[in-house]
Amino acid sequence: MTQENKEATICIGRFRFSVPGTVVVNGRSQSIYRVDVNAVSMPRGGIRELWGREVARLEALGPTMETKTAIVRELELESGVRAIWYADNPVSPQLHELVAMKPAGNYAIRAARGGEASKHEVVETLVRNVINAYTETGTRGFCVEEGAITSEPGLNEKALVSFAHRKLADFDIEFATITVSEPVPGLSEEDEKETVESEGGSYTELRNQKRVAAGLEGKEMMTAVSLPREKPHVRFTWHFAGSPDSSGQPSVDFSATAPKEHRAELEKIWEMMLQSLRPVPAATAPER
Repeated sequence: MTQENKEATICIGRFRFSVPGTVVVNGRSQSIYRVDVNAVSMPRGGIRELWGREVARLEALGPTMETKTAIVRELELESGVRAIWYADNPVSPQLHELVAMKPAGNYAIRAARGGEASKHEVVETLVRNVINAYTETGTRGFCVEEGAITSEPGLNEKALVSFAHRKLADFDIEFATITVSEPVPGLSEEDEKETVESEGGSYTELRNQKRVAAGLEGKEMMTAVSLPREKPHVRFTWHFAGSPDSSGQPSVDFSATAPKEHRAELEKIWEMMLQSLRPVPAATAPER
């Protein structure tokens, strides 16, 4: 079986879905409790090599007003968890960033969060808690690619993953979620049409309907857009406004764009991904 015929499952934040082998992940990010967290593949040299790269990257940022390098201090958050405080904001030198790593099998869990110099201890506790809540088995909790964070659901969670087609150019897919304090309306077709036409383009609505995915009733739209000096393209979107203060029902924006001539390919992939969208149970939820 070729790589393009293989189907994969993507787990990101509080959701999972299937993707065909014709697309590849070209970026992803996750944040919980305002701590940016991701799993990093372990190089041949192990955590020592990986951490050495991180230190070199921070040293290359140059001096600050208070230190010879951007590094403020190194520490161990606890046994086996290396961490560095650094400053790279010349306008606000009292704003520091903490980055920490902990080995976990073939990966290292990397977590980062900013904070004021006077609140190092608070930030260190948050980062330590997130790292310690990581498990390599990502079937429950907040997914971070390889594994998941199994702490209590937070009110400040964000996740994003983007894809490109292996063979077709200008083929972009993005899935993004964020917890909200109140529902977030999506872009209306009237506003989008007005924007396109104000730029001298044409806008055609292909689909506009309510559609349930992952048990959430969102709004699905398909449009065809032509703009001056640009190739005509089609765009599919699915938006769920979100439930207040709910990590399990965040605001969701799913979008896919491709040149008009590749509409059939885009629609096939879109249907596969949206139909397979499923929620990931919280780690604290009872087993069923």
